[in-house]
Amino acid sequence: MTLLIIDDEPDILDLVANQIQASGFVLEVTTAQNVAVAEKLLPKCDLVLSDINMPNKETLEKILAASGKPVARITGYIEISGEWILHKPFQVDEFDKMIRKLMSEVK
Repeated sequence: MTLLIIDDEPDILDLVANQIQASGFVLEVTTAQNVAVAEKLLPKCDLVLSDINMPNKETLEKILAASGKPVARITGYIEISGEWILHKPFQVDEFDKMIRKLMSEVK
């Protein structure tokens, strides 16, 4: 199973990728720092973890919606909430729970 992580902050991309490896998830991790790269990588992925506030956000939303892939969101905005929202900075257990839920959507 392949997870695409989309975030315009390189530190967040590294943090999330490292967390997945440390948690023992059996996932291939692909990262994208912008919409153009995300669009190219999306067909090869099974699920997506994406930042909410990114440059070209509207384009990214259209691409993700059209893909039909399960998508969870990460954000630094505390006022945004929902089942598939993870707030930065996040705790390891919150992150693990979100990834497990996202993976269950693919099975």
